[in-house]
Amino acid sequence: MNAEDVTSFAQASVVNIRTSNGSGSGWIYKVDSSGRAWILTNEHVVRGSVSVDVHLFGQQLKRDGTVIGVNDVHDLAVVSICCNRNWQALEFIADTEVNAGAEVVALGFPYREGVLTSLSVSRGIVSSFGQNPVTRTWVVQTDAALNPGNSGGPLINRSGEVVGTISFRIASTSDGRPIDNIGFAVAAKTLLDELQDLEAGRSTVTTAPPTATPAPDIGYKRFFLDEGQMVFEDDGFIEEFRLIDDIRNFSASVEFEVPYSPEVGRWDFGFTFRYESAGEFSAVRVQSNGTYVHSTVRNGEWNTVKRGSVTHELKTFAGANNRLGLILIENRAWLSVNNVVITDLDVSGSHRSGTLNLATNITGSGIPGRHINFNDVEVREILELHGSEAGELTTSEYIGRADANVDVSFGYAEATIELYANTANWSMGIGFRRQLENDDYLIF
Repeated sequence: MNAEDVTSFAQASVVNIRTSNGSGSGWIYKVDSSGRAWILTNEHVVRGSVSVDVHLFGQQLKRDGTVIGVNDVHDLAVVSICCNRNWQALEFIADTEVNAGAEVVALGFPYREGVLTSLSVSRGIVSSFGQNPVTRTWVVQTDAALNPGNSGGPLINRSGEVVGTISFRIASTSDGRPIDNIGFAVAAKTLLDELQDLEAGRSTVTTAPPTATPAPDIGYKRFFLDEGQMVFEDDGFIEEFRLIDDIRNFSASVEFEVPYSPEVGRWDFGFTFRYESAGEFSAVRVQSNGTYVHSTVRNGEWNTVKRGSVTHELKTFAGANNRLGLILIENRAWLSVNNVVITDLDVSGSHRSGTLNLATNITGSGIPGRHINFNDVEVREILELHGSEAGELTTSEYIGRADANVDVSFGYAEATIELYANTANWSMGIGFRRQLENDDYLIF
């Protein structure tokens, strides 16, 4: 096929991707049985986005695209849109080792003011083929004209096969001299190697080093763990990471990374804490469908104690980080997601002194061989309970109060208050106050 034939054959598979930060290109490489289209593009095109706008060639109507997985080392990303079984997918080149001199066509949507769906075509040859020694990325160099907005589009040979995903060009030397027609595409050899992880929602994004662990506060013990991971095993059993033995009253929190999007598969993550008897435990978890579940296991039988929705707080897209917290004191517990308290839990009769664990694959639903990363684990063992057992509040026109006389930076309080008969226009509660530099107080 000549360039015109290749364009006519492939144009329906090339898409324009737009985010709040700019635009780029992509191409459909697979349409599954449900009609969902899977699109390859560059990580730098979708960077920082959970969802993107996708425009198909010749269509003004935009589609809502979901970012499934990203890899900033190889500059790759997978996006999906729903759903039309008639969408056309392009195929990868059969022999991923491409030869210099082979004719190629670059398709994409370089920036044009006010134009959303005007496909651009440029023609050239494969200038060279090799591997970046730093990132270990196989790349195709081409002299086809590439411009901003072409990123993520396909580089196609005369047989209509994709030899690579357009990634970047070099416009000048290090000393500022201009360079013409040196562009690069991530080669099909690397694309095929990375597709499984990208489709599974695994994201590789360079992160800054962790911050220093803060010093312990007074009134409780703190235990810290920087990071770790738990694998979804083939046997379907719960994967656990032991935190603390013989703990009763505690606060625990951990940040975990979503391993893949709910469209790819189910996952769960949370805490288990043991009964006195071996093989019996309680589990509190969040799930990829946006729910929390409190379960118990006794005599080999699962029992769901409570479940509910955390849809508005839980981030479920691949690579997202969620902070899960659990406070447990005596027979009550509180679950939080991203610092928002989701629910209270009745753990009476289900918790005694025992082991506290991080846990995943509690429902046996994770994709075998995948794993959940966790970091910034913090467990606080609550050591003392303070306050008067009984007392009396009296007031005229001012606030009446009974002070516990405890300097509290972390804690829990409850009280039973009895009203006198025929009492009207009353208010009551538990307050705390923060002293300001000028000795004034803020009361909450």
